[in-house]
Amino acid sequence: MVPEDIKLIQRSWIKVVERSNEAGRLFYKRLFEVRPEVRSLFKREIEEQGRKLMDVLNWVVVNLPDTSAVLEAARALARRHVDYGVQEEHYELVGKTLLWTLRSVIGAEWTPEVEEAWSRAYDVLAQTMVEEHRKVTSGRHVEQELFQILSSVASGQPGIVGAAVATEDGLTVVYTGSQNRSDQLSLAVTTMRALGKKMCASFEAGTVQEISVTGRELQLFVRAAGPKAAVGMAFPSGASEGLAHLLTRIAAEKVEKILGRLP
Repeated sequence: MVPEDIKLIQRSWIKVVERSNEAGRLFYKRLFEVRPEVRSLFKREIEEQGRKLMDVLNWVVVNLPDTSAVLEAARALARRHVDYGVQEEHYELVGKTLLWTLRSVIGAEWTPEVEEAWSRAYDVLAQTMVEEHRKVTSGRHVEQELFQILSSVASGQPGIVGAAVATEDGLTVVYTGSQNRSDQLSLAVTTMRALGKKMCASFEAGTVQEISVTGRELQLFVRAAGPKAAVGMAFPSGASEGLAHLLTRIAAEKVEKILGRLP
């Protein structure tokens, strides 16, 4: 955001602050007139929602010189909006409604230069929020797919204690088997995460890709699922190693295929 735009935005914002309650009401009245179906996304009354909107916008305008802080706040807001049910296309709707509201409130001082400054600023914020929105929704979809893989591979094996996928960026997906061994499985997952890092490094080096650890009650099999993830499967001690190796390999290959689609 260039300094000239920031000055124009902050100067014009003074007019909005003087009529902040009215501006908040206008925004949501216009929003619900244009798209009545989005009303269900908002749990508060318009008055309260309008005040909250004005508080957020005021913080953004005041802090515009600190672009990194504003963009980080925008990312956090986008993550919360996913939980509220906001869709990607809503950001364009909000942008148009915001500009309409500002134009209505600011009046004669709403010049083409002011409109362009606000438009550019909103475009930067909206692009940042849309990117974060996509990241969150994509991650959740991948998490569901990974769980389905573990479930499909392990659910037909009544003796299995559990299975897990761990990725290098911290995602861990766990499937719990039919046996009630939650404490043992928790320990196995912790061990699997540690071993998984070694397996991923081994995968990149072209060396060992699978390792097994045998305890008094459990056998843990860990296999690299490409360079960025590992799969672990826990069986009771004494289970067929051939079957355990096979199931772990099948799960790892499927996980690698899923993660290979990601950028």
